[in-house]
Amino acid sequence: MGAAPWLEEIRLACARQGIDLARPFGLGAFHEQCAREHRLDDFGRPNPLALVLGNTRALWPVFLDALAARPALRVDPHPLDRYVEEVVQGALSRAPDRHRVYWGHHRQRPAIALQRIAAVAGLAELGPAHLSVHPEHGPWIGLRAVVIFDVDASELPGERPSFRACATCPGRACVPALSRALAASQACPDSQGEPPPPPLLSSERSAWLAIREACPVGRGARYEPLQVHYHYTKDPRALEQALAARRPPPRDGAPCDGAPPCAAAPSGNGRAVGQR
Repeated sequence: MGAAPWLEEIRLACARQGIDLARPFGLGAFHEQCAREHRLDDFGRPNPLALVLGNTRALWPVFLDALAARPALRVDPHPLDRYVEEVVQGALSRAPDRHRVYWGHHRQRPAIALQRIAAVAGLAELGPAHLSVHPEHGPWIGLRAVVIFDVDASELPGERPSFRACATCPGRACVPALSRALAASQACPDSQGEPPPPPLLSSERSAWLAIREACPVGRGARYEPLQVHYHYTKDPRALEQALAARRPPPRDGAPCDGAPPCAAAPSGNGRAVGQR
């Protein structure tokens, strides 16, 4: 990563726990082009060091491991957000004392322009359908946080990575997919009717998912079905199905999740059939 040994330690600590995308940058480059209301705390420095953090599909299995090991996390109303905060805060114990974290999942006004920050940092391009597109993983990423440090960014390399796949995409299939999703939101909002069981999505959310699926970049990095369902719905049933699919089938006569002894494992063991 290059700026300081502690910065690389933060990156590695996050990556081990599923926050596997990290890009340092100078906050001054973002402030040069953002509206005044979107400026972040710069500690009085013209160009402090900043770090934008995100994840690929690699977050899902590590997050499920944490859910399985920690019952308190499973009953949290927002377990993934809590997990992300714990991972990042733990990694930042290696940082200088003065730093500030802006979380992508916090609702505030004005909103954190995290997608534009990721574009300025060179982590992901902001596409015409308002998706952040990574050069390898395409739109199958989540942007989680940006951290500002009370350290000057002068040690960073002068040139940021350049990625312009969206600008040169011949089909731009995401653009008509966005129009269809907007129409679907007006025709059948999700507030009507019961949500379908995981991993199925409502017609409206399927239309929004189709925007991601239209992108030709990173198709091999697509989230698995239950991960897709959870990211688009926050339905806890998706987590329970994913955890059930990871459990070994019970031995004959062994208790099933605290129930009386089972004569035999049920067929399929509850296995599921089957972003920001």
